[in-house]
Amino acid sequence: MHPEAGFATLDSNFRKGSEVSRLLEVVIIPLVGALIGWITNVLAVKMLFRPYTPIAVPLTGLEIQGLIPKRHKELAKLIGQVVEKELLSAEDIIKELKERVGKDEMVVSISSLIQKRVMAKIPNFLPVSVRTVMGELVRDMANKEIPSMMEHLLDQVGDTIREEVRLAVIVEDRINRLDLHQLEELVLSVASKELKHIEYLGAILGLLIGGLQVVLMKLTN
Repeated sequence: MHPEAGFATLDSNFRKGSEVSRLLEVVIIPLVGALIGWITNVLAVKMLFRPYTPIAVPLTGLEIQGLIPKRHKELAKLIGQVVEKELLSAEDIIKELKERVGKDEMVVSISSLIQKRVMAKIPNFLPVSVRTVMGELVRDMANKEIPSMMEHLLDQVGDTIREEVRLAVIVEDRINRLDLHQLEELVLSVASKELKHIEYLGAILGLLIGGLQVVLMKLTN
């Protein structure tokens, strides 16, 4: 073979190899960036909860612990305060009870139950018509008296709720009682979709950064 033909073949192979190398560079760098971004965000999501207990880093004096386990009590107290002040106060509970107590269907249900109980206690030797009239009389009396009785009772209950029921303390206590594993499952059941979006966003950002890096490399070469 002529030497010039041999050099041409080598040059052609070198160019093909360079093109393949450039193509791999353009593809691999963004993919690696996407992988790094995804792994970083997956670890960030995991470290919201893990590790549950502090792990000491040798020679540094530092401890590694999941953000939520580390701030468990603080978060419980904060959530309790938010629930009581912003979402459901004692006054909200009293107002809701008063609105429901005033419903006609509740009064009718209670008076009908009283009528049935009274009818069951009336001696059988009395005629059915008499028992029926007595039962209806009791029901009508109950219909008139129950609303005021319930209103009075609710006022007393409302005072007790205002004085003794502390929703913030109840919510805080319930959250503190949750095992960290249970708390993690609870959060994931509510926000699993959003946390997955964070992981995917890391991959997308990594891909874009890798693509930008390739463009900058091409511009500087």
